[in-house]
This record gives sequence, structure tokens and C-alpha cells, in this order.
Amino acid sequence: MASAAMARAKAGEQPCVEHRPSLWYGDTIGNWRDCLEALTAGDFLTPVSIGLVFRDTVRFGWWEDRATALERSWENRFSQLTGSDTDKWQDKCPGDLRCPFMTSRPREDRWLPLLVLNGVSSATGRRILTTVLEPGYQPKNEDACPLAGAMNTDAAIKEIKARAAPNLKSPVSGPVRKCAIFLESVRFHELMANDNPPDWLGRIQRLAVWDYVRNKIPFLTPRDLDDIYLSTAAHNSARFPIISPAGEIRNREHQVIDRIVDGGYFENYGALGAMELAQAIRAVEPKLRPFVLVISNDPDEDPDLTKADVADDAALAHVSVPITAVANTRTSRGRLAVGQLEAAMDSVAGTDCGGGTAHIRVWPRFEPSASGEAENVSRPVSMSWWLSRPIQILLHQQTEQYKNQNKNPDQLDRVWQAIMSRSDCTRQ
Repeated sequence: MASAAMARAKAGEQPCVEHRPSLWYGDTIGNWRDCLEALTAGDFLTPVSIGLVFRDTVRFGWWEDRATALERSWENRFSQLTGSDTDKWQDKCPGDLRCPFMTSRPREDRWLPLLVLNGVSSATGRRILTTVLEPGYQPKNEDACPLAGAMNTDAAIKEIKARAAPNLKSPVSGPVRKCAIFLESVRFHELMANDNPPDWLGRIQRLAVWDYVRNKIPFLTPRDLDDIYLSTAAHNSARFPIISPAGEIRNREHQVIDRIVDGGYFENYGALGAMELAQAIRAVEPKLRPFVLVISNDPDEDPDLTKADVADDAALAHVSVPITAVANTRTSRGRLAVGQLEAAMDSVAGTDCGGGTAHIRVWPRFEPSASGEAENVSRPVSMSWWLSRPIQILLHQQTEQYKNQNKNPDQLDRVWQAIMSRSDCTRQ
């Protein structure tokens, strides 16, 4: 939403043309923050619920599943608020969620964020990254490739040295660069470019794929199926269980070669990828001092702040406890990655720069208990998602001075200090 809005903006002005949108807690859109909040305040769960009940329960032919319905709801909300319905949205690319993802590459005359969207392979457990970045880079010091903290093992070193071989070939991407930005991962578009032919069952199953059948109809213009919508790219990293089904990744021959699920299955913060990217930036130009901003929206993410309360007896413990352990481990691994990120970035930035990271989070609410002491009474209302007006107001206040007992101001000061400083830590 943010990247498409930036691409659509003219002269730096926010792109929302509908100034009193429904479902947003505010009154009138007047600035960028209002516009971005309103864009993400649409009704996105009704299409998913209808799709789950009436479409995905019994799949039929070329019916779109609830994943497509969810992406359409994002696209429609963006179109409604930015006025895309009244003109040729194709001419606005990448300023629309229906645009091909690769059009979001920045140009000299157009600054855009470099998106790195994390998904997870259900077949291998590796990260699947949807990004415009190339998989590798040439470091300034040609003798070394930086390795991410905990992955700095003999096996990882051997893997990187193997990738450094100039004549090493990959069946998907061709020659391998000297240094990989992200270890143990694969790019989404590399999977799409795979041309392995399907087996006999796959040849039959792809007859139920509209894009494949469409390209076989003589009077229709064939499509080059080498990219995905911006909305689909966003969904690649947000395929939350039950809400969204796993995504089927098809190659040029319309064979399913992998399935992609939520990036949180691997690590719930994306901090590992941010650390790897920051290390690559430093390897390319050691004078740069990357700054990483971590944003999380789980009020109960800190086990030291929110003490674990385990029941004496658990229903179906032999089933429920392993499931709970797996679910909580991904969050714990995310906290570990954030800790590693903070240690790595602060050691690079040094105290003179005010640190290399900041963590803005949703803080739990505290209310007096019977003993008179403040206790954490946060409730997972809407899972802290931007769904209802009360939750929108609560989340909005998390970046305002100590409202709802939030403790983000110190972290926000670090962000402003980084923005107002150069890479050598001097003021602009």
C-alpha cells in the first residue's frame, strides 16, 4: 500500500482523492499518515469469510479462491481511495496494486522502497523472497563474504565458498554471484522462471488453471506469465493460517513446483533478512551505517513483561502442547533474531550514532489490580490488526507521547536521530 501510494503521488502530495472514506476512524484525510491509515482500513475479512464458506469448501473449475478475494479487496480499496477506477490504472504503474511487481523498481527520477517480502516454502522450509533485488553482490573486499551472526558456521562458510566459484551454475538462475545477500533462501521470481515440464498428472491438473487455458485460446492475446501483481507479492508474506491458503507457485509450464506460506512460520519479525541486507550494504560500502527500524504489533510479545500463565491441566495435552510449542517457537525465534540484529547493528553504528536499530511496538495496557499495582491486562482484540475503529485508535496512539502507557518515545528519538544524521554520525 505504502509503496504503491508513493509511486502514485504527484509532487510529494498524498494520493488519496476520497477525503471521507468509510471504516476509518478519522474524519477527513489531510496528510500522508491519514491517507495510509485510510488505505489499510478497508473491509478485508468479509471476502475471505465468504470465499472460505462458499468457494474453498467445494472448489469448482476456475473459481477464484479466498486468497484472490483478499487480494481483490486490497486492490479495490486502493482504487477507491486513489481514484484509479476513473482512469486507466495501467498507465499509473507502479502506482496501483494491480501493477506487476517488477515495475516497483526505483529509477533516477522516482524513489521507491526496495521491497523484500518474506514467505516460507512448505516443501523445504526455506525463505521465499519476493524482491526486485538481485540475489548476489560484489563486496568491496573481494576475499570475504559477510555471514549472518548465528549462521557463521563451517557449513555456511563452505556453502558461501562454493557459491563464490565463478563457473558454478544454478539450474534456475544461471551463474551464481560471489556473495549471496540472503542465505538459505530462494527468490520467488526464480521459481516462476523454472521450466521443468510437468508430469502426466500435472498436465491434467493445469487444465483447471485459467491462465494456462487462456493462453491456448487463439483469439485471446497470450500473457507473459513472468510476474505477479503487487497485491499478490504482499500476500506472499502474509498468508496467515486459515485466513489465507498456501499459495501455489507455478513455473512457465504451469507446474506447481512449491507452495508458499506466511513468512512468520520461519521468523516472525523479518529481522534476520534485515540483518543480512545491512551486512551486505556494509560489505559493498564500509562507510555506510545502515539503520534498521523494527515494527511489531503483538502486545504480549515480551515474555519478561507478560509472564507465562500455564494451566495445571491442558485439554488433549499430547496434541495441544506440541502445537502450542511450535507456534510459540516462531515468535521466540523472531525475538532472538531481533536481539542478534540489535547486537550486530549497534556494534557497527557505535554509541556516537545513537545505535543502529530502533524497535517500535504495540505496548500492552496496564490497569491497577486488587493489590493496587499496575498489571498487564492486554487483550488480543483483533490480534492487533487494523480492523475496527477502537483498535485503529489504540494503534494510532502507540506513536504518540506515552498514550496507553506506551514506551515508544525513546525508540522514536533514535529514529529521528538516525534520519537527521549522516553515515559518519554528523548532523546534516
